[in-house]
Amino acid sequence: MNEGPNNTTIPAPEKPAAGVASATILQVLPAMGEGGGVERGTVEIAQAIAAEGGRALVVSVGGAREHEIKRVGGEHLNLPMHSKNPLTIYANIDRLAQIIKTEAVDIVHARSRAPAWSAFYAAKRTGVPYMTTFHGTYSAGNPLKRKYNSIMTRGERVIAISRFIGGHAHQNYGVPSNKIRIIHRGVNLERFDPAKVTGERVAALAVDWRLGDGLPVIMLPGRLTRWKGQAMFIEAIGKLARRDIRCLVVGGDLIVIESAFTRLGRTSVTYVQYMKNAEDGALHANQEAVEVFFNPSTRKSAPIPEEIREVIKVAVEDDESATNHQGK
Repeated sequence: MNEGPNNTTIPAPEKPAAGVASATILQVLPAMGEGGGVERGTVEIAQAIAAEGGRALVVSVGGAREHEIKRVGGEHLNLPMHSKNPLTIYANIDRLAQIIKTEAVDIVHARSRAPAWSAFYAAKRTGVPYMTTFHGTYSAGNPLKRKYNSIMTRGERVIAISRFIGGHAHQNYGVPSNKIRIIHRGVNLERFDPAKVTGERVAALAVDWRLGDGLPVIMLPGRLTRWKGQAMFIEAIGKLARRDIRCLVVGGDLIVIESAFTRLGRTSVTYVQYMKNAEDGALHANQEAVEVFFNPSTRKSAPIPEEIREVIKVAVEDDESATNHQGK
C-alpha cells in the first residue's frame, strides 16, 4: 500500500495482467510534440505493451515524437485530439469509436482532459474499459473548470504519477482510493548514463553554450511554460547583477524567455543562455559543468516535473546541488 497526503491509503501498483500479450491498448493524448512527461510516458507504455506481445495504438494530432511510437513497436493514428473546441471534441467521439471497433481495442487509456472527454464517451459507446493517468494538479478555479477536470477521475482505474498526485485526486476530486494506482515516473538510466557522455560531446556543448572556463553554472531545466518559473529565474538572475556566473535555461520553446528578456532588457541578462535540448542538458550536468540546479514554480502545490526529476537524479549521483521544490 502507498500513503498519499494526510495518510491517504492508496493501493500499490498491480502486476501486469496475463492477457497483455493478446491485448490492443489505445492511448489518447493531444499531441506527440517534444513536450514532457505525458509524451514520454506514452512512448514508454507503448514500448512496454509491444514488449509483452500486445498491440500499442496511440491517437493524437501527431508531432515531433510521433516517430518514436513506431520505433518502439507501436502504431500512431492522427486525429485532432489537441482541440478544445466542443464541436471537435464531440466529433472525435465518433472517430474514436470507429477506431475502437475497427482495431478491436480492449482498453482505452486517456492522458489529457480534452481528448479524455472524447475517449470516455467512445469507450462507453463501444463497451470498452476506460482508464486515465492523472499527470498533474489541474487548476480548478471555478465549477466549470472543475467539471472539465473531472473526466480524468472517471476511469475504472486512475493512474497517479506520484503519491502526492494520488492524494490530490482523492482529496480534491473524490476518487476512491481503491481506484487509484500509483505508478511513479522513472528515470531511464540507460539514456541518462554519465558513462555514455564522451569528452568530445562535453567540449562541444561547452562551446555551443558559451560556458566560460571557471565560471559557476546554474541550470533551470524543464519544458517552458509560464508556471515553471523561467521568467522568475531570469528576473532573479538579473537582480543579482553579476557577470561571474553562467545560467542555462533548458527547454523547448522560446516565447516565455523572449518575454522576460523584453521586460528586463536583454543586456541585463546576456549571461542567461537558452538551450533547446533538455536531455543534452541533463547529460551535460554529469560532467561537473553545473554547480546548482534551480527549480522554481509559480503554481502552488505543483509536482516536480519529469525532466527536473531526471536532472536531480543525475545531479545527486554526481554530488551537485539541487534546490528544494515546494518541500516535496
